[in-house]
Amino acid sequence: MDFQTEDLKKIATFQRMMILAVAIQLVLTIAIKFVPWLGILTLAASVFCLYTMIMVSQALKHETPMTVLYAICAFIPIVSLIALYLLAKKSSDALKAAGYSVGFFGMSKEDIDKIR
Repeated sequence: MDFQTEDLKKIATFQRMMILAVAIQLVLTIAIKFVPWLGILTLAASVFCLYTMIMVSQALKHETPMTVLYAICAFIPIVSLIALYLLAKKSSDALKAAGYSVGFFGMSKEDIDKIR
């Protein structure tokens, strides 16, 4: 599927946000064992991760039922990791097909700003 420049910018931005949200969520999940009140931040990170999953799916121009399926998968423990992987992979593939380099945490902020 061919994406417009605006679409690629959205894909790159939300993919980076999604990956960072997962990383923050992982760190908070470990930290909650030592500081229990961090649970509220973990919940906030989970909600933000769900939001970014939906936004990546929409930026990739998935149909509404597919986006809803990703949202439902976000609540199932192991399946959510698979859904996150699939979204990250599809967005990376779309960006690479457009000629952009994608790293471990997605495109850098500077590279995203260069998309024209």
